[in-house]
Amino acid sequence: MKDSINKIFLYPVSTLLIIAITYIFFDYSYRIYYSARARSKAIFFLSQNQAERALEILKKAKNYRPNWGELDYYIGKSYLMLKNYSQAIKYFNKALRNFEDYNLHLLLAIAYHKSGNYKKALEHYNRGLAYNFRFPELKKNKALLLYDLVVQQLSKQPDLISNLWTNLLNKYLFNKKINIYPSIYKDLNHLISLLNQAIDLWDKDPRFFITKAILELFMEQFSFSIENFSKAILLQPNDFNSYLWLSRLFIVKKDFLNAIKFHFITRSLIDCESKSLIEELNTDFKLIMNFLKDSNTYNINLNSDIIETYCNKNIFFEELINYPQKVIFLNPIKINTKLR
Repeated sequence: MKDSINKIFLYPVSTLLIIAITYIFFDYSYRIYYSARARSKAIFFLSQNQAERALEILKKAKNYRPNWGELDYYIGKSYLMLKNYSQAIKYFNKALRNFEDYNLHLLLAIAYHKSGNYKKALEHYNRGLAYNFRFPELKKNKALLLYDLVVQQLSKQPDLISNLWTNLLNKYLFNKKINIYPSIYKDLNHLISLLNQAIDLWDKDPRFFITKAILELFMEQFSFSIENFSKAILLQPNDFNSYLWLSRLFIVKKDFLNAIKFHFITRSLIDCESKSLIEELNTDFKLIMNFLKDSNTYNINLNSDIIETYCNKNIFFEELINYPQKVIFLNPIKINTKLR
């Protein structure tokens, strides 16, 4: 009698247990299947630059598998594509609690970088490089961050470049006393060091070499400056900044023939609407011509094709003939941008 009663109670309990286990198994399997399928769809939509559709799918999948780090990773990637950096950082950090790899650190660093948190960005670039030092995107983006740090530091002193340029002219051309604090040169050395690190990581961006060359000019490291301007020109031959500052470097060195040669190249490359830049060039030009006033004649090797591209060329040459010197243009001699 007792055994019969036990069988009556045990049978439905075991049946319910089997049903419960079966339900849990199929529910778990479905959650895995649904979330994995959602991830695949999201990856496709992200590849098509449809981040909003990817985000919609991924957030639904989070209801089925809330602790899966891969979903957090792709949600963060979607927000990054939508330029919602705070949300991207939030979900990348959630993903980081579940798994860690160099690509996750890269995207998290980019999100911090774009949001202006350079310190955290640098931390995650370094953590990513610790996983895979040869990963090109990590090296490139860390280099860009280091460059942005230099630009940020320079922007804090908006008159620094013009003041340093004035000091160079006063020292080398006018024999005047210069007004500059020694700490400035220490700061410039630090910025050059950051640019060296950037170039070691990624040497394909001409801005790194141009900025470094300008700072080296102010540090009076002329040979290094010329070398880096030359590298920038090889990377981007039509960027007027290299030629502009090369012209100024040769002004400081009192090599006025090279100064005017690179001045002319600069004029051929600038936007005619850049009135402030044209005013700067006119100031440089007058400075060069005034220091050549003792010469009776001098030769300027100039390509006639380049002359045709000058902004306001007629006005420019009218101004040129106002100087007492006789200027000989040797045409059509192609300008040689290789520095002597």
